[in-house]
Amino acid sequence: MAWQDYIIPAREINNLRCGRKACYNLPMHRVVPEIIVENYKAGHFRGEFPAVGMFLDLSGFSAMTDTLMQHGQHGAEVLAGLMHGVFDPLVESIFEYGGKIVSFAGDGIMALYPIDADEKTLALRALTSAWLIQQRMKEHPDRQTVYGKFTFSIKIGLSIGAVSWGILRAEDGKQATYYFRGTAVDGSADAEHRANAGEIILTDTFRELLNDALETSPLDSFHRFDGLRAKLPDPRSDIFLPVDPGTSSIFMPEEVVVHDVRGEFRQIVNLFMRVPDLPDTKLEQFVRIIFELREEYGGLLSRVDFGDKGCNVLILWGAPVAYENDIGRALDFILDLQARVDFPITTGITYYIAHAGYLGSEKCEEYTCYGWGVNLASRFMMGAPLGATWVDERIARRLSTRFNAEYVGSQKFKGFSAKQKVFELKSRSDVEDVIYHGALVGREEELEALKKFAEPLWQGTFAGVLLVMGDAGIGKGRLVHEFQFSELFEVHRALWAVCQSDQIFRKSFNPLRRWLFRYFGFSTSHSPEQRKDLFDAKIGALLASILIQTCNKNWNGHNPSLARL
Repeated sequence: MAWQDYIIPAREINNLRCGRKACYNLPMHRVVPEIIVENYKAGHFRGEFPAVGMFLDLSGFSAMTDTLMQHGQHGAEVLAGLMHGVFDPLVESIFEYGGKIVSFAGDGIMALYPIDADEKTLALRALTSAWLIQQRMKEHPDRQTVYGKFTFSIKIGLSIGAVSWGILRAEDGKQATYYFRGTAVDGSADAEHRANAGEIILTDTFRELLNDALETSPLDSFHRFDGLRAKLPDPRSDIFLPVDPGTSSIFMPEEVVVHDVRGEFRQIVNLFMRVPDLPDTKLEQFVRIIFELREEYGGLLSRVDFGDKGCNVLILWGAPVAYENDIGRALDFILDLQARVDFPITTGITYYIAHAGYLGSEKCEEYTCYGWGVNLASRFMMGAPLGATWVDERIARRLSTRFNAEYVGSQKFKGFSAKQKVFELKSRSDVEDVIYHGALVGREEELEALKKFAEPLWQGTFAGVLLVMGDAGIGKGRLVHEFQFSELFEVHRALWAVCQSDQIFRKSFNPLRRWLFRYFGFSTSHSPEQRKDLFDAKIGALLASILIQTCNKNWNGHNPSLARL
């Protein structure tokens, strides 16, 4: 299938609106590739084409981010300006020679050059683009700021092969993401891994195609590009129509598509996970589960990536929207996700200050978070045993009694001078009780009121409903805890159903549902048949207990007719 066969001509946008907010005069960000936007609008959700793949890795941003974050919001503004100063010419060089940027991966760019005519000509254009990028970076490797000088370098890998793409939608169609994969993607990422700073590495297939037009030197099964013999092709300009916020907001949050803040430093939970190379149908099912869990736990998902780390997904908590319990949301998310699939998910999770903002240029950009935290989460993901979840020390220190984690040890990771402490997330904790220290003072009257309220229960009648009200922190939980463990319940046995609400969950009856899960011993990993067996066993035991208590009372003369049973 040719490139033109499935790319739909762009249409003018008559009315730019985002939901209920007018978007006129607000910055509009092109955060979704045009190929994805146009095919989504046309109802095309899958395709393939031959292409040259280029993977570009930019070094120097992590150190720069670490330095500038020490200078607060002004540091963030300086960083945003640097990002545009560095990325603008890179993006321009890609588009000028027929490339399409399909993803920004941390400090890297994945670009595809669709082969719509002579593949040799297109390969030469892609190589010219890569060569110009390296030349421009070598001419200006340094960027001077009020906070010092920062130096950058680039590594590039080029490959040629097949590309398949897909749009993955939620069950209700209100959310979607996308992916690109194939030999052009994998080959370019593999070639980039062999490169040193300032080098362009070619796959064997790419080098054979342009053998008479370039000079190379061997590098294992790859080739280092040394120079061009052919004349450089002329650049061409692309026409970009206005951003379609309606369609773009299906792939990214509206506040990302329409946003007037270039960047800021935030505390970010970075969750990097890798999964096996799933076939399209199973990949679509997996992403639908992710969308379902995001409805409960939130998180920012950009796309599904294929390349140097296999099939992986990055989800962020803390930007563009942050909550006090972002760590708990991320841990709940991954535990539920792992329980709902039948293949291993290997995960790294970190909690760091990061720069949240736009990476790229006005022609193509991505809202993401970058810094040491994302890098370390990626290293954790690649270093963890299959199916394990590694978390950093910052998360381990903030784990509530709701989660269990074990210390793995201190390990050395690429890009980090000091060893990093590693913990493995094991499960949710069954510990629900809050431990209070010291004696309760000054609540005798309230305790007596609670005891009096419960008296009808001991006569077998309904006591009604009691509401304990008060300002936050006044001691409502401590009062109820003291009542629950008072001497009254040493005399009278009672079953306590502690059904706590949680701002993460948005489903009806969730407090009751969580308690019932604990009462019946259900786990998210149990099948419906296993849950039914546990339910029947628990109900059977409960009925037997009630029958025994009833018979005991009847033997004591409460109901002679029943006692004879």
